[in-house]
Amino acid sequence: PKRGVLQSIDDEAEVEQWPQVKIWLFRYVCVVAVLAFCNRSLPTSFLPLVLHQDFGQPFVGIGLAMAMYPTAALISSMWATRFVLKSQSVVKVHTYALILMAIATALFASSKEMLYMFGPGPAMCFVVIFRCCQGVTSALYLSSNTTLITRFFTGDVPYVLGMVEVAVGTGSQLGRMLGGVMFDLGGFPCPFLVLAVVQVGWSIVGLTFNDTGSGDQVIHTRPV
Repeated sequence: PKRGVLQSIDDEAEVEQWPQVKIWLFRYVCVVAVLAFCNRSLPTSFLPLVLHQDFGQPFVGIGLAMAMYPTAALISSMWATRFVLKSQSVVKVHTYALILMAIATALFASSKEMLYMFGPGPAMCFVVIFRCCQGVTSALYLSSNTTLITRFFTGDVPYVLGMVEVAVGTGSQLGRMLGGVMFDLGGFPCPFLVLAVVQVGWSIVGLTFNDTGSGDQVIHTRPV
């Protein structure tokens, strides 16, 4: 294939022979995996303590709030998968899922303000709603991520999936560590706002790809 054009079927091409655009797409997918799973694990080191001490929640309420993310992701996964399969641009859906995840994360940062404005009960409702929103965006990301890999890395699926799994584990551990550090330094909103900014910033890379052409091709709209 021509340099700058990514074919979905590459006849088992070697990884080191990938064209530049395929290398950038691979980097983009791996970093998004780190950011997405960092998002999921970010509050695990401090959110239970905040909900117990500040929101006055019993342990059952804390467990419910922590379970909202994976539960919402599971429930919405069938819709997300159908939406992705019908989409003409998987990479764009993948990128918009990251942006929507960042927006939901930024909204979650306002949960503590809701506590001061409305009290523990209504504020806890906002916590559940915002956490569900993060879960729905996660389902959209996961569906589009798998579709993207199988479509544009057809001959290299084992390698790419393996590297993405490494990125997933890295993001999960980084989220726990960085969440606690940023919470200590900047308070409750800090971890969520910082991660949301980073996610939106990295999504700019995704917007440089265009896969709406025929033959499942991805073309960089800017030179790299």
